[in-house]
Amino acid sequence: MARGSLYETQTQTELSREFGFVSPDDSEQVLNLCNEIERMLNALIARLGS
Repeated sequence: MARGSLYETQTQTELSREFGFVSPDDSEQVLNLCNEIERMLNALIARLGS
């Protein structure tokens, strides 16, 4: 569920940038944070699976 929400956030950010609702710099910051959160989620999921 968390990954789905994360991917939805990434998609909405990319669309917002393409339609000019947010600046490229702002969208880049959000996408960088999404990447960081994805790494943390992957680590958590792997840890819980062990």
